[in-house]
Amino acid sequence: MSRLSPRGLSSSASALLFANPDGVGIPAELLNVIAIAVAYAGTAKLGFRMAIPPGNISVVWPPSGIALAAILLCGPGAWPGVALGSFIANSSFFSGITDPFSIDALGAASLIAAGSTLQALLGAALVRKFGGGVDFLRSAKYVITFVMIEILTCCVAPTFGVTGVCFGGFAKWWNFGPLWWTWWLGDATGVILLTPFLMAWSGFVRPRWNPVRVLEGAGLAVLSILAFQIVFGWPLQLPGITYPLPYVVMPFILWAGFRFGQRGMTLWILSLFVFALESTVNLRGPFTGAPAQAGLSSLQSFLGIVTVMGLVLASAIDDYRRADRELHIGYSLLEARVNERTADLAKANEILRNEIDERKRAEAISRSFEERFRVLVEGVKDYAILMLDHNGNVVSWNEGAKHVDGYEASEILGRHFSVFFPEEERKEKPGLILNSAIRDGRSEEEGWRVRKNGSRYWASVVVTALRDGDGTLLGFARITRDMSDQRRREEELRLLANELQRRLLELRIVNTELESFSYSVSHDLRAPLRHIDGFVDLLRNEIHDLLGEKSLHYLNVISDSAGRMARLIDELLVFSRMGRVEVRSTTVETEALVRESIRSLEMDAKGRKIDWRIGPLPIIQGDPSLLGLVFTNLISNALKYTRTRPEAVIEIGCAQDNDHEAGFYVRDNGVGFDMEYKDKLFGVFQRLHRSEDFEGVGIGLANVRRIVQRHGGRTWAEGAVDQGATFYFSIPRNSEKINRG
Repeated sequence: MSRLSPRGLSSSASALLFANPDGVGIPAELLNVIAIAVAYAGTAKLGFRMAIPPGNISVVWPPSGIALAAILLCGPGAWPGVALGSFIANSSFFSGITDPFSIDALGAASLIAAGSTLQALLGAALVRKFGGGVDFLRSAKYVITFVMIEILTCCVAPTFGVTGVCFGGFAKWWNFGPLWWTWWLGDATGVILLTPFLMAWSGFVRPRWNPVRVLEGAGLAVLSILAFQIVFGWPLQLPGITYPLPYVVMPFILWAGFRFGQRGMTLWILSLFVFALESTVNLRGPFTGAPAQAGLSSLQSFLGIVTVMGLVLASAIDDYRRADRELHIGYSLLEARVNERTADLAKANEILRNEIDERKRAEAISRSFEERFRVLVEGVKDYAILMLDHNGNVVSWNEGAKHVDGYEASEILGRHFSVFFPEEERKEKPGLILNSAIRDGRSEEEGWRVRKNGSRYWASVVVTALRDGDGTLLGFARITRDMSDQRRREEELRLLANELQRRLLELRIVNTELESFSYSVSHDLRAPLRHIDGFVDLLRNEIHDLLGEKSLHYLNVISDSAGRMARLIDELLVFSRMGRVEVRSTTVETEALVRESIRSLEMDAKGRKIDWRIGPLPIIQGDPSLLGLVFTNLISNALKYTRTRPEAVIEIGCAQDNDHEAGFYVRDNGVGFDMEYKDKLFGVFQRLHRSEDFEGVGIGLANVRRIVQRHGGRTWAEGAVDQGATFYFSIPRNSEKINRG
């Protein structure tokens, strides 16, 4: 990969065509080598136009400038491009003189290529180390260093090249000195002319549109071309013009350097080079002396001097402008910093004033607080608040302390606080309390204390250790409250709790006895009922033919009443057990529970047309078996009281669902009820319809209410006669409200 320019190039070859365009599947290094070789060989043709005998050595060699720029921008890895370009250029030159594939021609071309490559590598290395690298144009010092380095390093290629030309027989050894000088001058001129131009424009960024600058640039170009025409007599051949000194163009160097920087200067110098070179090659202008070598040598000197002067001038001006710009930036930054520091100082001053005012306010508040605290402490009657020194002696006394302990301030100040303890505790307990407060910061305890008159009271005492900012113990604060009344109430509550526990035990015994009694009663009642029902069946079977219709009706009534009594006893047993069964709380999917209840009542719904409407139901916490019994009773109730309808509509849904409780309802289009009697619905044996019309014993809804109440919920109903009924119940979200048994 080619190296990037520090000026922010996407690649160095964006200016010199040394890079690989996106999308081309050729390595970038190979493209760089090819581009450098093509550029080198192409500009070599321009240099060969200025070749002079003996040896046909060019007095101005632009490829040397391209070679150095390529190594600086692309790095040492670009040397194969320089070597290849030099070899191709010199081989093509020798092809016009002799067989290019001869040993002499190939050897000379190879030696020349080696010298050109070594010269470029050495020059680039020295410029990077001593001359500022690719940014050598940024200061006059680096420009001069660059010129001095290239004057020295340009000795390499002439030494290799002239040696190769002489060894190949293309020049005589006695001409080695003049040939070497001409070669060196050509390479040095090419480097000094072309390398700064390529380096200055390698990081080209399109400038902003500025009409004034464009007009000024156009004016400089037009006037410079006019001056070139006058000085060099090219490209137009105007008769009668005597050529003035070439240094007439110097004002334009100043114009380009002062107004357009290094890029403008290098572009202007390159234009001067083109005009001067073409006029001299065409034997026109001030450098057409005899012999041709003398004219071209003068041209080299002129161009070298002008180039060095222009580059140094432009660098100095750019350096000055950069320093001036940095000075302005620094001044702006300094001014901003001063303003910022001034603002900070003003803000700090304002903060300091505010802190002073705040401190004054805090001191005033503190004094006010201290005064209020003193008044508060003095006004407290229920608490004895006093201060102790580090030995436990009383140093302050309030009205509350006088009220609780009975001492006047004059009687207690200076005495040890052990005076408040009973006689049997005064020796050890006060010291233990103070040590505990020192160790833990505070000590809390309840115990008996003694008043001045000798009476005892139950006290709650807090002793707090007081320390300064350094942790030094200053004393203790002691707060005492008379808890005698509270202790007396606690004792009364304890006695009440014991009494409640005793009565609860008695209640459990009674409940156990009631359970045994209910079981015994249900068993003793069931046996006569079974006898009645059995003997009625026997009597009906034996004398069926002797009995009339009325007698048979009487027997049926006796049998039905016995069966109803048996069902009533069963329901009573279920109802009594419902209050004792343990409620097990778990997650309940109520929608699945409803569908299971409907399936269990399939026999009651068989043969009927029923429109079931089940809405979305929430998930709750509760006992699934008991809640299933709730839904079964309510749905069974709806089936019973819609029996007279051609199509029953039974709807089960969610009445409300929030963070506190979940509400449900079962609605039907049955016979309904009168709202005047709604309070009787959930009572035991309470029925609003005749048994002849609708069977039942009046305990199902009572069981519903008892189960819901065991879950901490509530039940209610709405309805109207012959317009259906809706039964509601709610279950709390908080499972802790469940009465588990």
